[in-house]
Amino acid sequence: MMVKAILGRRVGAWAVVASIFGGADTNAQDVWRVQSVQVLHGSDFEEFDRSGVDKTTATYEYTGGGEYGFQYFYVDVYRYDEKGSKDVEFFGEYYRHFKVAGSRAKPGRRLSFKNLYLTAAGLAGARSNDTEVVAGLFGATADFNIPTFDYAALSMLTYVEATSINGRRGSCDGTTYQVTPFWRNSFQVRKLRFVTQGFADFIGAKKGCAAQIIFQPQLALDIGRLLGGKDDRLLLGVEHHVWDNKFGVRGLDESTTQAMIRFRF
Repeated sequence: MMVKAILGRRVGAWAVVASIFGGADTNAQDVWRVQSVQVLHGSDFEEFDRSGVDKTTATYEYTGGGEYGFQYFYVDVYRYDEKGSKDVEFFGEYYRHFKVAGSRAKPGRRLSFKNLYLTAAGLAGARSNDTEVVAGLFGATADFNIPTFDYAALSMLTYVEATSINGRRGSCDGTTYQVTPFWRNSFQVRKLRFVTQGFADFIGAKKGCAAQIIFQPQLALDIGRLLGGKDDRLLLGVEHHVWDNKFGVRGLDESTTQAMIRFRF
């Protein structure tokens, strides 16, 4: 009933969510694909009206692509673990990268350019306390060959946002930039295999809204290999979450480490 009520109030944001993920095509045109389900739990999150909040996050992710580019999307469901609290939050992003140029050079021992993409994206989120955010992004993404890295890329995007807090238009409405490096790497310590991945969003200031930094690196142990299974199937580790000027509110900063378990398939 609570989810039904949230969606009923947040028709605007979730109409955008439906259009974003309705455009996501996970059929056979993706030559390669990776899906995962992840659960995180952490403390000391900051909110507008309180500090030290505990939160559990469940995430579904999909990445797939082929000759002409790739797509990526995820959906988060957050639960705020406070006595008497019924706050639930939904958030999703979808990115489509269209390949426009590439290098034929083979990966070597040094950093080298790999591909250039045109990128179009959308994000939307809603929370049971009448907060919603919708944004569109477009620009370019380049990926690179770096020894030992599964991937390493940099997106430079225009960011157009519309936010509503407690039913009123937010001060972060407007246009700015977003620069996002993202990466994934694996390494081995004796018989133990580790995976590190993450991203950093650098979002520019807008009128009435401070510049934001969101940084989420992860470090995980490949539990699946230890149990005799395939690499990269079951990962257990931590994610460090940093958000400076959360939602564009100057001085609303959070930094916390979360326990993480991820299943990839």
